Amino acid sequence: MKFQGAAFDPDGAVVSAVWKFLDGTMSMEGSPMRSYDTPLTERAVFTATDDKGLSSSAVVEVEITAASGEVPPTIVSAPRTSVYAGVPYTYDKDGLPTARGTGPFSFALAASPMGATIDKDTGKIDWTPTIDQMADFKLDVTGKAGKATQSWKVEVVKSGVAQKSGCGCGTDGGLLGVLSSLVLLRLRRRRP
Repeated sequence: MKFQGAAFDPDGAVVSAVWKFLDGTMSMEGSPMRSYDTPLTERAVFTATDDKGLSSSAVVEVEITAASGEVPPTIVSAPRTSVYAGVPYTYDKDGLPTARGTGPFSFALAASPMGATIDKDTGKIDWTPTIDQMADFKLDVTGKAGKATQSWKVEVVKSGVAQKSGCGCGTDGGLLGVLSSLVLLRLRRRRP
């Protein structure tokens, strides 16, 4: 595959132009050639720097498929990273990881806290933490053209302790609780 990049500077000169690829390799060629042995999603970044030290970058994502046209899996969802002790953990709002690529997909936990299980067909994680802890997860998603892995940590917080800032999905009332309190306070002031 040939990557092609060009840069110009209307008020000076371009002093460097570099391609950086997903595997960490770099090329100073304007149009480098690359070959791939396995399907993957390549994410190449082209960065140009001018004579004043200013830089600009452009990103190109390319799906490298198998000869059959199958696309490797990519996990496109983000997991929750905190939960209260005693409350069932959910991966995200709908409880399921989302993958793109050529399926069908199978899901497996390569690392997880004691007691955590996963439905191999849906990716639904079943786990209720019982103590304060940091839990490490590693999710493998396998499709027809390969495997994708996602790792994350989950902080387990004691029930009744204010949840750390983040998604606002705690059970402490959040913004709705604050608004309700303000409405009640205003109603109390109006009574004779």
